[in-house]
Amino acid sequence: MSLDFLAALRRDGARVAELLDVADLAAPVPSCPEWDVAELGYHLAEVHRFWSAIVAERLTDPEGVPMLPRPHDSEVPALYA
Repeated sequence: MSLDFLAALRRDGARVAELLDVADLAAPVPSCPEWDVAELGYHLAEVHRFWSAIVAERLTDPEGVPMLPRPHDSEVPALYA
């Protein structure tokens, strides 16, 4: 059995983007007690961007990847997408 990780990222990432578009961004995230949906969306956008930069630029030192600025909550869905 072969796992297609890229297909899973695309499928699941598209679903997260859909949900961020319709979710209450201020709603709490039960599994992350101090986060709301906007914070989770920002975190996921940052994680995907970080690893994408590592792969695309063939970086060997993660210190070379700057953090994304944290946008206003209303901008998080577009940032993630």
